Amino acid sequence: PDPRSNISAKWDGANSRWLVLHESGSTQVRILVQGGNMATLDTLSNSATNFAYYDDTGTEHIYYCNNSTGILHDKIIGGSDTALTWPISTMNCRGHGIHYDSGSDKLVFIFEQNGMQGVAEYLNP
Repeated sequence: PDPRSNISAKWDGANSRWLVLHESGSTQVRILVQGGNMATLDTLSNSATNFAYYDDTGTEHIYYCNNSTGILHDKIIGGSDTALTWPISTMNCRGHGIHYDSGSDKLVFIFEQNGMQGVAEYLNP
């Protein structure tokens, strides 16, 4: 991969591993463990530039922004990949930064609407 590409990585402390979306626009979420090899954790249905990870007591979620449509997705590891909906049809996620806040159960992400950008929250994804 191009070293200038946007590499997104998240630490999963519960499982002592790094989760990596190794290239901008990739669909492969990989895992890295100390002293181990890189392996594919799961494949997203759409390309993404960034993601957030959350382990909901055994159900692992990858939240990401679809590069083509600007829609947030909830990918359950080993399972479904669901588009999340919101009432503002002109609002798109940008995928440059996504964070899951487990304390308040929300996604925080960069959005664009009518040429303007900002930070938004998606509650209870």
